[in-house]
Amino acid sequence: MAPVWVLVVACLLTNCIAIADFRLAVLVLVWRRHELASLVLKQLASLNVGGMHISTLVVGSEGEASEKLARRYGMMYLEEENSPLGKKHNAGLRKIREISPDAVSVIGSDDLVNAQYFISLKKAFVEDRIHVWGLKDVYFFDLGSETLVYTAGYHTAYLEVSASVGLGRAYSSQVLEEIDWHLWDDERERGLDQSAVRRVIRKFPLISTVSKSVSGKDAGILAVDVKTKGLEGGENIWSFEDIKKGSGKDQHLQELEIVDDPYGLVRAHMGNQIESDLRHLREVLVKKVPEVQAEEEL
Repeated sequence: MAPVWVLVVACLLTNCIAIADFRLAVLVLVWRRHELASLVLKQLASLNVGGMHISTLVVGSEGEASEKLARRYGMMYLEEENSPLGKKHNAGLRKIREISPDAVSVIGSDDLVNAQYFISLKKAFVEDRIHVWGLKDVYFFDLGSETLVYTAGYHTAYLEVSASVGLGRAYSSQVLEEIDWHLWDDERERGLDQSAVRRVIRKFPLISTVSKSVSGKDAGILAVDVKTKGLEGGENIWSFEDIKKGSGKDQHLQELEIVDDPYGLVRAHMGNQIESDLRHLREVLVKKVPEVQAEEEL
């Protein structure tokens, strides 16, 4: 039998993914922070990209509460323990395998992406015949202070496959099949993005020949990781303060650039409704701050 990387390169030379009705599965993990997760799922459900069928699987850990969240937007649901996170991610991936998608995208329950993200993703997999695709750059929005920052991405990335951030990274079904739909180390609680990269590289030594990382800013893609520490129960794996500490000279992320008009940028790329929803979410969460603080003190 030929090495698995040979199979992937062979797939590059033939169109493995049909152009018509490209089927993308989106994996979203939910844990607490239901108000923000609801906004993210609502945004995903509202997107309509021509020639593309998007199915979203929500993996939750709070029983009826998280299942209702998924069903509200017509999405699939899977219940799985929240810890360890690697195992929770892999459980979702195995469930997605049942619907036979052409590719799988991983989007967090605190991540917002616009329609152009999906348009570019489809082009990469269908026309460019890419098998691992992602964004080099990302925005972080601290909802409490209404501060939006941008980073061009990692300082160093020696391989194309490792140049992308975790938000929105996507994998073809051919790649996932060869690793038996087991992308992350089960016991991982942090560092899942690079855990996935390492597993793919181990299995496909030449994966970078069929991988692509793009500048979302240049492609008209807006991808925003929303931070709500202090406003909602539950924690981001990386808080806004962690992001600031981890960027700049001698850090893993390039320097952060402050965006002058956060809501204006969101409106321009995602429309008036999502801007309004973000503003409303902040108002709701600010009112709940005393309640959240009381719960954290218990």
